Amino acid sequence: MCASRDAERNWLDHDQAKELLAVPDQDKLIGKCDHALLTLLLGCGLRSQDIVERDGE
Repeated sequence: MCASRDAERNWLDHDQAKELLAVPDQDKLIGKCDHALLTLLLGCGLRSQDIVERDGE
């Protein structure tokens, strides 16, 4: 990966991550799934593309 592309990346700070995790409605199944995926992404430092690429496996 080229250095200029790394410079364009945006990262969430701790408060932004907490705010994002609070969005899914965990009273509904889809909200629980969304929360689980977001937790995986944030906890492991993954990109959404990493999850999408695994979808078919």
